[in-house]
Amino acid sequence: MTTARGRRRRTIDLADYGAELDAFSAEIGEELYAGLAGVRDEMALAPIYERHAGLFDRAAVDTLRRLGEREGEDARQARRLWGFAAEAYVERSVVDLTERIATAEATAAIMWRGERIGYRAAATRIAELSDRGERNALETSYLEAVEAINPLRLERLLRMRATTGELGFSDPVAMAAAVHGFDPDALAGELQAFIAASETPYYAALRRYLAEIDIEAGDGSVADLGYLMRGSGWDAWFEARRLLPIATETLARLGLDVGAQPNVTVDLERRPNKSPRAF
Repeated sequence: MTTARGRRRRTIDLADYGAELDAFSAEIGEELYAGLAGVRDEMALAPIYERHAGLFDRAAVDTLRRLGEREGEDARQARRLWGFAAEAYVERSVVDLTERIATAEATAAIMWRGERIGYRAAATRIAELSDRGERNALETSYLEAVEAINPLRLERLLRMRATTGELGFSDPVAMAAAVHGFDPDALAGELQAFIAASETPYYAALRRYLAEIDIEAGDGSVADLGYLMRGSGWDAWFEARRLLPIATETLARLGLDVGAQPNVTVDLERRPNKSPRAF
């Protein structure tokens, strides 16, 4: 595979391209893990994009798009790879902002009652507070921290939109439709229909659960909903010390021996900036 830059025509060996794509994905995955798991406060994504720039420079995007316009299995593979290349081209254009946002989220903190609560841990902490006044007050402080980072997020979104324009798309939605082969607007319509159909039972359940914690249905906040979704009343069924043995036994009964998987690592270490979400 050539690594020439620019928009001139080039040739691409799809097998070589796929092999380098695997290497790129592995490196990016490791870096994202290190950042989200709280191993490091800063992500070094830009050097990875630079090392593999030939995968998604403008020449690669245009070549894969051209190859995908043909017929046959190679063309179908080229279309799939074109989708990756186009999205990575856009991601590379904002990689500096992606790194800055990740660092801001890893290092931001909320001072609460003399305690330092990490930005990533704040949502979980809010959902654990049974006192409504306390959780809504902490939610307010958390939203202030969100707003402090939002200018970077807005700049990133605007730059991504501009970069999709460079590739000939009117906006990111049009690009998603082209590279993934589905209609986002049609999906949005289906979701709106689902929301409309489920609205009555949803609000009936919400009113019932809010009443259990002495909150009027029209007076509930986002923090209150988070507390309900946390389901602390079920904690006795999910003791932390039993979760891993139960998961291991469940997988074993499905024929999967976790200990025999050399490429699977369960990271249970607690870190201040570790994301509480699965990733």
